[in-house]
Amino acid sequence: HMGGKLGFTQPGGELEPLQPDALASLLVPYSPSRGGKLQLVFLNGCNSEALGRRLHVAGIPCVVCWRTVVDDTAAKIFACAFFKACATAAKAAVPPPAGHAGVVAFDKACEALRTVKKKRKLQSGEFESVLQFEIKEPPSLPHPAGPVKFPWASGLPVLLLEGRGVVRVGVESCG
Repeated sequence: HMGGKLGFTQPGGELEPLQPDALASLLVPYSPSRGGKLQLVFLNGCNSEALGRRLHVAGIPCVVCWRTVVDDTAAKIFACAFFKACATAAKAAVPPPAGHAGVVAFDKACEALRTVKKKRKLQSGEFESVLQFEIKEPPSLPHPAGPVKFPWASGLPVLLLEGRGVVRVGVESCG
């Protein structure tokens, strides 16, 4: 399924859409530019680049977001691989600088997304292993009904880093 929205889940389960300025005013006071320690914001939702840029310009040094819609499964795979790489970096005897760790984690998340496989049943009844995702912009129309053709367009993740703006777009990391 494509087309989720960023927001906060209310006690009754309904989604309250995220207001970019509200999120910025909530997070920016904790940024290093204001004396805080918030180094990273990870926006794992469709079309979140504009919000990511808003947070980045306001002082969050490392922001990960999506330029396009993102497949839900792809977003989960990407997030798990990203934070696993961050955890590994944090446990190192000499942890790398936050910016470097962000680049490494982003590249590892892209690689995980690009290499995940799915089993597909052939007409003969046999199964073959195929790439599930390709890091590219999904078509503007929903995927056609009928059998799914792989690899599926995952969406385009983006990494923004302090002093450097857009550092990576998924296809540049894993092209």
